[in-house]
Amino acid sequence: QEAYLRNREGSGTYRPTHKGEQHVVVLLCLRGRANQFASMVGGFLDEIHHSAHKNWPNVVFLSPRQWDQDGKHGHSFYDFLRERGFPKAVRNRVWFIVGEISSKKELSRAGVGSSALTFLIPDANTLTPDKDD
Repeated sequence: QEAYLRNREGSGTYRPTHKGEQHVVVLLCLRGRANQFASMVGGFLDEIHHSAHKNWPNVVFLSPRQWDQDGKHGHSFYDFLRERGFPKAVRNRVWFIVGEISSKKELSRAGVGSSALTFLIPDANTLTPDKDD
């Protein structure tokens, strides 16, 4: 279980569970803890995995920080998904990979080159938006 979670949350590499599965990649551009995006991430997953949709894609989040950076809350991304009420069928389609979003190697780990769509979510709270661009 621990190795499975480590691969899907943090140090792993996205690999489709079944041949031909589509996936989307979400690049989180942030400073500070990744869990500050909890509302946006939850809403995004609610929409993309809505029961009215068929053929849900896998979703890969690439973040420069762990979900719970400070370690005080003890909540992993998987814990967040479970607490948010996402069923196992959805949780099994979501990866959270930690890596620099400007690194070709890290983008490859997230499967950007083969993704159906790639989203870039900027940090709306940055103090230096021009420099971040």
